[in-house]
Formats: sequence, structure tokens, C-alpha cells
Amino acid sequence: MCSARCGPCVAYERRAMTTPYTIRLVNEDDAAAFRELRLEALRTAPTAFGADAESAAQIPLESWRQRMREQSGGEYEATFVAESGGALVGMSRFFQETGAKERHQAHIYSVYVQPVFRGQGVLAALFRAGFAWAHGRGLRMLKLGVTATNAPAIRAYTKLGFSVYGVDPELLCYQGTYYDELLMYRRVMPDDQ
Repeated sequence: MCSARCGPCVAYERRAMTTPYTIRLVNEDDAAAFRELRLEALRTAPTAFGADAESAAQIPLESWRQRMREQSGGEYEATFVAESGGALVGMSRFFQETGAKERHQAHIYSVYVQPVFRGQGVLAALFRAGFAWAHGRGLRMLKLGVTATNAPAIRAYTKLGFSVYGVDPELLCYQGTYYDELLMYRRVMPDDQ
């Protein structure tokens, strides 16, 4: 069991192709590996994230440890990681709104799966863990943003039940090019446990 707040255990194991992986909550011992995965994500997909690799690389390791403590199934957030062969290969962060009128929803951030693990069900498994977390908290709605030019991610999110509800125009500017962000939502379903 990952955490009493997660509801049923969300540590999925799956054998995809020949590469096994496990989905679990991040923990503070993951700080260095998570930092490296996050920096890889920011470097290889700079238009997919609002943060930049240069700034993130300046954050001290102790700050990453603190983040991992907060994101390991804290009161309002949970970060799930995919682990294979002792290495972190994917991540997704779920953050519940805290305002009295918005507590029924959570936002999904920091989604990344290493290219070699894409198409093997890792993203779906990360999201199923988050769906179970949301269901266990009694949430009704999940929302995320995705760069409008990221067709593979849009397809993947659509397959997971997300629909577009709006556009945030020119949200990101990278190397002089502006990128719109599609806003997507999905209701938390009774079978998301």
C-alpha cells in the first residue's frame, strides 16, 4: 500500500515488450534521480514545460529532497514515477486545488516518459495511479495543459479520456517562437480506483 490517502494500492507492475517497470509514489530518496529525469525532460522537450533546464539545474539537491517529501502523497499532491532497473524513466504530478470552491479538482503537471519507454503503457500506468489517487480523495475533475504542437501527447491524453476545453494562447515563448497550450479535462470515474 503506497499511502492511506491514495486509497487502494497504486503500485502497478507491468511487463511491456521486454522492459519491466513499476509505478509508485516518489520519495525523498529519489531526489537525485528525479532531478536528473526532470532536467532530461526540460532539455529534450523544452516546449512542453514552463520551466527551463538552466534554472532547474541551479536548484540545490536539498531543495529537490524537500520537493520529494512534499510530493510523496502529501496533503494535496502526489507525484508518481515509473521505475525500471533501478532508474526513474517517467513521472507525473497531481496537485489538488486547495480553495474551498475548487477542492473537487486536481491539475496534472510535469508529465514525462523517456523516449525508449514510450508506447509501452508507461504513461497510461502513471495516469491510472493518479486517477486512483484522485478517486480516493473524492475528486471530480482532472485538468492538464499540453503544448498545441505536441500531437503525440494530445493523442495519448485523448486515449486516456481527456477532452480539450480551451486554449491558452502564446503561453510559452521558446527561442522566439510562441506556443499555445491546449487545456484538457477528464472527469474522475467510479472505476478509477
